[in-house]
Amino acid sequence: MRALAALVAVVSLGVIVYWSTSAGEAPAYNLLEAPQEQAAPDSAASESDAYPGEAGEAGPQTIIELPDVAAIKEMAGNLSLPSLVSGEAQQVNGNQCWDVIVNPDFEARDGWDMPATEYPAQYSEEQALSPVTSAKTGITNPRQNRLSYSSVSQLVKIPSDATGIKLTFNLFTQTSESASLAVPEDMAAARSAMATMASNVGDAQWVFILDRHGDIVERLISMRTNEQSWNGYAFELDVAKYKGQSIRVYFASFNNGWDGITAMYVDDVQITLCGPTAPPPTNTPTPSLTPTNTLTPTNTPTATNTPTPTNTPTPTFTPTPTNTPSPTNTPTSTPTVTPLPPLVCNEAIANGGFEQMDDGWTIPITEYTVEISDANPFEGDYSLRTGINVAGDNIWSYSSGMQTVTIPADATQANLSFYLYPQTSDPANMLIPVSILEAMASRYSYNMGDAQWVFVLDQNLTELERLVSMRSNAQTWQLYGEFDLLAYRGRTIVLYFGTFNNGGQGITSMFVDNVSLEICTGFGPQDESANLPVVLSEYAEQGIYGTILDSQQQPIAGQTVQLLLSNTAAAAVLEETTTDDAGNYSFAPLEDGAYVVQPEVNGFVFTPASREVTLPPAAENVDFVGSPAGYP
Repeated sequence: MRALAALVAVVSLGVIVYWSTSAGEAPAYNLLEAPQEQAAPDSAASESDAYPGEAGEAGPQTIIELPDVAAIKEMAGNLSLPSLVSGEAQQVNGNQCWDVIVNPDFEARDGWDMPATEYPAQYSEEQALSPVTSAKTGITNPRQNRLSYSSVSQLVKIPSDATGIKLTFNLFTQTSESASLAVPEDMAAARSAMATMASNVGDAQWVFILDRHGDIVERLISMRTNEQSWNGYAFELDVAKYKGQSIRVYFASFNNGWDGITAMYVDDVQITLCGPTAPPPTNTPTPSLTPTNTLTPTNTPTATNTPTPTNTPTPTFTPTPTNTPSPTNTPTSTPTVTPLPPLVCNEAIANGGFEQMDDGWTIPITEYTVEISDANPFEGDYSLRTGINVAGDNIWSYSSGMQTVTIPADATQANLSFYLYPQTSDPANMLIPVSILEAMASRYSYNMGDAQWVFVLDQNLTELERLVSMRSNAQTWQLYGEFDLLAYRGRTIVLYFGTFNNGGQGITSMFVDNVSLEICTGFGPQDESANLPVVLSEYAEQGIYGTILDSQQQPIAGQTVQLLLSNTAAAAVLEETTTDDAGNYSFAPLEDGAYVVQPEVNGFVFTPASREVTLPPAAENVDFVGSPAGYP
């Protein structure tokens, strides 16, 4: 009865915990109750798995007793959806069901995204459920232990009329990390632990559902186990929550770079969708667009051929006034000239001079926390001291001050400037770590020295741009700027000022003052185009036109771009198109109205994520910049 109650509780939350797919009975985890410890398996790992002589320990997890597979299916009732051969359909309760994952067994080399991280995921034959290949995340060689994460994921479109979503997969987990260390629930928690140098947070194995932008919408598994056998899992996802959207199924392992190592193999992943109509192809949105593009030119030539025999062009030549450019001037002046909005600028940094102490700033508690100091201000009474300026305090540490700002999507200028007073006694021959990750990974390195940093981070504290990475002993206030942050339009970013000390020979600090981020909208007299009309160049139809480039200013060809009426979660996609070889796209002709344009996130993260456009007039240069997606 207790097992029955446990299962019913899990099913009511939309989760079915699956079964062991290898010899012996394996425990199942629902991660909803108080943690218990589980003993490590008796079987030793092979030398190729890089666990020589180590039995390994299982992380703290919740264990619930479940009946056999047949009982699980019987008790789940109508919630259980069938497992099908990919691409085939089966009738269930009046609806058809399809398996939609591309390359579910990882035997091919397509369908899956594996971002290039510090230790990327890979296709592997080290462990496989069927037949010879699986996806490997995490680290299996203790000599390669480093602060890193690796992930494998796939984007799936859920039809708006879907009636059921079932996710199944198999995991082979292993770890030598101490069971006493906590398991971070996601990458944000892991980064927060690293930022505060928490010594009680260990590695993790994760399975998440992400939205199309790469944000977590559901945490299915957050654990650290040392099963060293294949175990199956199944989840009934909330169809009302996801229908009409694109979701990403995401598998990852996080390693904190010390103590033990952690890995997770993934195999036989499947998402089964049920509903009255077939789901769209996951990786081939082009077929659905082809009829639309085919019909448009088909109608156009028909209309073009009609006026040609009608001799419509003849009257055009008959009135010699064709030489009179009045018809040309009329459309140019009326629909295409738009007065430019005036230039309006505002300061986006709160308390940039630190005169209100730490108001507006986030100051993490670290081994050597920053302070608002009156010892060395550039202007006023206070500045921000990062790092160590007392020789007797030298310890391995870093200290940072951060502020979160949002750059509007319609910004025309975003200029960052600040004053720094750097000082150091660290030897000049020591290397300078260029990032927090490099500093963490070199904790016991003899040749890695201190550093002074200014970074742009995203909201998950992932580095987006290095503005300053140095070790300077200038011992004078210096102006740094202006840094153009307009590339982050439409995004929320974190400005990070920090100093790292390796605890070795010298000490390093950096004072910060007069931080300013001036954000402007509109245009001013200083703009060459301020007194000129906006002209539609060669575009004849009212529509939206733009280009999508990567961070190296190279075109992204074949990128799906969507047109919506609004940017709300429930907004319906009106049209889709793809970029050409030059990265150009267009939606035309369009009626008057307000639209949102957004590139589909599939291997790239775009800046901005979307753009709002109001017609008329026609909109040019609705451009985006894409960078490879590294999911949380």
